[in-house]
Amino acid sequence: MRLNRFIGDYDVFAPEMDITDEAVVHQLSKVLRMQPGQKIVICDGKGREALASILSIDKKMVSVTLDRVTELQNEPEREIVLYCSIIKKELFDLVVQKATEVGVREIIPLLSTRTIKQDLKIDRIRLITKEAAEQSGRGFIPLIHEPMKWHTAMDHAKDNLVNLFFHVTEKGDGIPQGFKKKIGIWIGPEGGWDDEEVNEAKKANFLIAELGPLTLRAETAAIVASYLTVHGQIKNPSV
Repeated sequence: MRLNRFIGDYDVFAPEMDITDEAVVHQLSKVLRMQPGQKIVICDGKGREALASILSIDKKMVSVTLDRVTELQNEPEREIVLYCSIIKKELFDLVVQKATEVGVREIIPLLSTRTIKQDLKIDRIRLITKEAAEQSGRGFIPLIHEPMKWHTAMDHAKDNLVNLFFHVTEKGDGIPQGFKKKIGIWIGPEGGWDDEEVNEAKKANFLIAELGPLTLRAETAAIVASYLTVHGQIKNPSV
């Protein structure tokens, strides 16, 4: 049976722990209606988790004992940074949720030239990310940055080993084989990239990437590109 798991700033090596986080306590006591003796999984957000047995539970605190600490082995080798132009609220929520589930390590809401929606409720986005990480069995909660303007994001991207710039109107370069670490993937807004942004990406030696001949919605492109890049399945026809 799949156990419910919770990621937080927990000491998984402690023999016992009192959980007082209101949201977690509410989830365990009111939503899941857990009882003493039942088991959950506690993860420290650093790739380690422990099996926990509930000792007592009430509306303010859940006490557990911890044992069997293990290192999670299911995090992808590639550290994917998703630069996604902000789109409509529920669609950006979907991108964040699914990108987390498939293994993206960082998400940067991007304010590009043609971005229509300019604001996000970052606390809500971070909650969605946490819940998606717990549901999918991850050992890390992806880092959610504050929204970045185009040139700030370009500076940030200098730390990536390679940047894939998804652009529907041009033939893609593909991703070089052997890249295992930090890769940035760039997804434009509903109206597509501005010509100046495309030119600046090329000058910065971004690789132009594509997802086939069909035109995908921004949220679909972000989710598909995230999955394919995490798992190294972006086609590589010319490199």
